[in-house]
Amino acid sequence: MTLKNGFLRLNRFLGKASATGSSPRESSEATTCQNCGEAISRTRRCPACNHPTNFLPRWAMAGRERRLITRRRAIVSGVVLAALLFVFWLNYPFLPDYGVLLFHQPTTEVSSKSVPGSWTMAGGDPGQRKLIPAGAGLNALPAGRLKWSVPTGEGTRSGPVVADGRVYLGAYFRMLALDAESGEIAWSQSASGPIQTSPGLAGGRLYAGYLDHHVRALDPDTGDILWEYRAGDIITSSPLVHDGILYFGAWDNRQYALDALTGEEIWIYEATEKIGSLSPVSDGIMAVPDKGGRIHLLNARTGQNRLVFRTPKSTIAPPVIAHDHVYFSAGGQLYAIDALEKEVPGQYQFKRVWAQLWLWQVPGVSRPAGQQGGRWRFSPDGADSSIVASPAVSNTRVYVGDLNGRLYAVDPLSGKELWSFQAEGGVYASPLVAGSTVYIATQHGYVYAIDGSEGRELWKLKLGKGVNEPMAFADGVLYIRTADGSVHAVE
Repeated sequence: MTLKNGFLRLNRFLGKASATGSSPRESSEATTCQNCGEAISRTRRCPACNHPTNFLPRWAMAGRERRLITRRRAIVSGVVLAALLFVFWLNYPFLPDYGVLLFHQPTTEVSSKSVPGSWTMAGGDPGQRKLIPAGAGLNALPAGRLKWSVPTGEGTRSGPVVADGRVYLGAYFRMLALDAESGEIAWSQSASGPIQTSPGLAGGRLYAGYLDHHVRALDPDTGDILWEYRAGDIITSSPLVHDGILYFGAWDNRQYALDALTGEEIWIYEATEKIGSLSPVSDGIMAVPDKGGRIHLLNARTGQNRLVFRTPKSTIAPPVIAHDHVYFSAGGQLYAIDALEKEVPGQYQFKRVWAQLWLWQVPGVSRPAGQQGGRWRFSPDGADSSIVASPAVSNTRVYVGDLNGRLYAVDPLSGKELWSFQAEGGVYASPLVAGSTVYIATQHGYVYAIDGSEGRELWKLKLGKGVNEPMAFADGVLYIRTADGSVHAVE
């Protein structure tokens, strides 16, 4: 019987009838010949017309009868799908916005970054480093002599920019262009109110924000308006141009990105609070400070949010992006956060719940991790520190001043203090670095040149009135705006 069964199975596998006949079950199975229509039993050929039949082996028929969806397959598929959805949810905010990339492209690639012999935007470059590296067209340094002083009327919060032999700045109800050599007024364009932003130059246009809610592109030779764009509130954030996009913030809680040539919208980002100061850009990352103490890290091309870093006090000065870090002052302290960090949706809220459970001393709850992206915090006087200025960043130092008149040199990666210098008057305006020399101006009207390696004073000059606005540097000359509205050239 065993040998017979073996032959039967082999014949079934080969699609043949057994030599000894078919089993009762096989004999009872029948089909219809496709050629003549004769009813035939399970065999390879029709007995009537000898036409081949299409019987399949029993194992193949049994396979067809199996269910496609089983409980096990459903469970495995559900787990895989849930995992894929979770990964997509984590990465969705960081996927490129192809709608902006494809349909809102800038028409130029101009930038307001300063070139040797000029200072074409507040902070000098889109990253706001306030740095002229040694060898980058740095042929001469100021010796501390006053070249000229020009009154421009009541003071505003607009610092000077310099290019092509002219100094541009906003004044009281007007925009001004001065001759860089003599200080004489080249042209004056009336405005609807005091201009509280430093202008920016890029691609043959002069950009400025106004208190009447407009940002305007002007002809730098005449001051004539080329185009204007209306935001939702007043503008005190200085303009920045990078890769053909004009960036500025307004008091309507929005960060704007426009085509620098035409003024057409590219994207708008909604922040949490008012945006009153410039937002730096470097390596595709933008750091937007709002008056609620938050730094919003965005994709500079599309405006997509990557991370929000929160501090308890307001940020009033522009951050700096350098060394893959964002450096900014808030609440009297200097912070450094990771510029490349990303925040998973809901992560901050989860950590807040975790921290609350830890404060309640719930058993088994460990101390929560620090805020996402935080690297270090510099606070020389503890919680009572008075750092409000935007720092300047070289390749080896972060320089920042405080309202007590001290200038600090800090290691950019660790936040460790390297040296400090005591000046007369608080430091509210940002330092400026040219080569290895650091320049600061104080609220008592003093300008200092300090050795950046040792913190040693090189020279000091008294201007008379205090300095609250960022300085400019071009062709070996410092251009400084004092609180009485005057502009001074120091060589």
